[in-house]
Amino acid sequence: MKKNCEEFGQMRPLFPHNHSPEYLMHKFWSRKPHNIIAAYIANYSADGDVVLDPFGGSGVTINEALRLGRRGISIDANELATFITKNTLAMVDPDAFEATAKSILEIARKNIVDLYVTRCQSCRGNATITHVLWRDVIACPCGSMLDLPTNARDQDVFIECTTCGSNVQASSNRVARPFSIYYECPSCQARIKDPDEDDLHLIASLENSVRHNQVLAELPSLSLPLVYPDGMPFQQLRHGMRSDPVLRNLFTARNLIAVHAIWRAILDLKSENGIDQATLDMIFFLFSSMLPQASKMVWIIKQRARKALKKSEVGSWTHHFLWNPTEYFEVNVINGYLERLAKILNGLRAKKAWYDGSQYWCKVCVDDECSWWLAKFTELVPSWQVLRTFTPLFLQAASDAQQFFEDTTKTALLLTMPSQNLEGIPGASIDYIFADPPYGDSIQYAELAAFFLSWFHPADFGSIVKEAREREITINRGQGKDLKTYGDLLGQVFRECFRVLKPGKHMTLTFHDTDSRVRALLYDAMLVAGFDFGQATYQPPPRPSEKSLLHEFGSPTGDYFITFKKNLVQDTSSQTLHKIQVIHETMREALDTIFIQRAEPVPFNYLLSLLDMQLASMGYMPPDMHKSLQTFLQGESDYSWRKNEGWFFTDNAGKCSVKNKPLQQRVEEYIGQFLAASSDLHGSQLVETVINTTYARFNGILTPELKKLKQFLSQDMPPHHGKRE
Repeated sequence: MKKNCEEFGQMRPLFPHNHSPEYLMHKFWSRKPHNIIAAYIANYSADGDVVLDPFGGSGVTINEALRLGRRGISIDANELATFITKNTLAMVDPDAFEATAKSILEIARKNIVDLYVTRCQSCRGNATITHVLWRDVIACPCGSMLDLPTNARDQDVFIECTTCGSNVQASSNRVARPFSIYYECPSCQARIKDPDEDDLHLIASLENSVRHNQVLAELPSLSLPLVYPDGMPFQQLRHGMRSDPVLRNLFTARNLIAVHAIWRAILDLKSENGIDQATLDMIFFLFSSMLPQASKMVWIIKQRARKALKKSEVGSWTHHFLWNPTEYFEVNVINGYLERLAKILNGLRAKKAWYDGSQYWCKVCVDDECSWWLAKFTELVPSWQVLRTFTPLFLQAASDAQQFFEDTTKTALLLTMPSQNLEGIPGASIDYIFADPPYGDSIQYAELAAFFLSWFHPADFGSIVKEAREREITINRGQGKDLKTYGDLLGQVFRECFRVLKPGKHMTLTFHDTDSRVRALLYDAMLVAGFDFGQATYQPPPRPSEKSLLHEFGSPTGDYFITFKKNLVQDTSSQTLHKIQVIHETMREALDTIFIQRAEPVPFNYLLSLLDMQLASMGYMPPDMHKSLQTFLQGESDYSWRKNEGWFFTDNAGKCSVKNKPLQQRVEEYIGQFLAASSDLHGSQLVETVINTTYARFNGILTPELKKLKQFLSQDMPPHHGKRE
């Protein structure tokens, strides 16, 4: 009998979609796959319900809530997060926006073009620089330039000059020098050359020029040290940023002047009448999104898959810290602006499809077991049975909480404030909460946001740092916040979430943290707040690192989605949580169960993730482990590391003759049967269908590795399942 797919059901891993264009408009950290967040919202809420995200981030939760016909509240203590969320939701006409954005560039261009002029080495005519490759070197007083050794990047060392023999202090003589220029010549093909005297003269003339000094005068925030009020530097600084922690060091003089020219053109536009606020906000959004590629944080990619590249490639700011690498690209700011404009336009056009009704979420499945997932209307194929469709809501922002709850035509409420006190949100007014809290000390959101906000508040940057110290939930010595403080602050948020959530409703918490203490603390804080544990789901990462899977020890991969419930009747007389310590025998039992059930070696970072799920199923909530998994495995003779495979029973443990088939074999047999019965599915639609139905069959501690599923499908997919012509 077909199940009722409208009832709350058990969630399982899902095939993660790549970020869609609206989530690629601006950088933010640790975005979860939007289709998975949407699936949780669809499962635990109904049409017209109110969905809350107390750690709103870049707005994925509220955006997907609106697309599913829910009203949404997004709260974040970080001003940048609210700004990104607002523009992710807003709809601006793409064509009109493109015209405005290009008119700004034309105004700024006259102050930029001369910065990127070089001489073509072939025809000797003027050409336009597209990229410059830079490298840090040590300048000896004799005029020699010495390579910067690895140990000189973050500490002071002396280097012997091979020319004059003198010892040169690295820190006081470290300079950046261009070593290659990419350019486009109107008469010749694009070329690469070494910098000539004119190029070096132009660079030198800009360092202390009137134009450069004007930028620093108008933007004092770029010269303020990245330190907290007690003088302790930001935690997320690397390389030379540690010794001289100011934001101007993240830009070359040339690019800083060019970025400033665009900034000034936008300010001039702001002072004009006739431009609406949504368009102006989107212009600032475009400007903010281009800043990373205009900085020195564009590192040089020299190899891929451990193989050297014939031509260096432009990297991007993928790290969770502020750094000025020893080798980097300087990207022509005009080109960077146009590239980001293209990203914004792609996002706006993607949003327009939701607005005009040509795209919407559908709940689909292919079997009678209701192993459903969400698909976009434009992706539907006949084999997918549509269980229901969702009518999107669009942004109608409320000015405050009172208006949001009194006027149901208001679809969204965006608040910049800490969630420790959800002031204005009535008790028992929220239907579902999805929360992706900060992960201990792994990402310092306020510090990273300072890179962008320095341009938003050029004269009042200090207040941003002050507010971060007062409001941010993190582990950061500079802010005076340790693990206990982090736990206390999270506890305050979760107690507020419990207060505003309706009885009988759910809250899902997602996290990924390398520290088992932090993982346990999150569970602990939810239970102490009054929630009851419902379900834990492990979600494999979209693109796990091949290298990390082969390490004997390492960090967990993927994410947990833990759903809790506020029961209809709460026993408020005793909210004391009784922890059960995971003793030696329990750890052994949990690991034995995982290995026996999977019947194959498990990579360490995968095992870390599965262990918490198994301990939770055994009643250890939160799992209070007296020793780490690494320490436990190192002290046990029953388990051993199998190179390039993972951890499993040792040959002499007496447990190797498990009766189950290896998990991978079972999975492949199931997929083979499914493919034989699904000849009308093709290409990427087939991949998503197979993986989602496989996860419906194999989940929990049997969750297969996504990478292996994709590899098997790419290698063994029958010919008639290939991409359609």
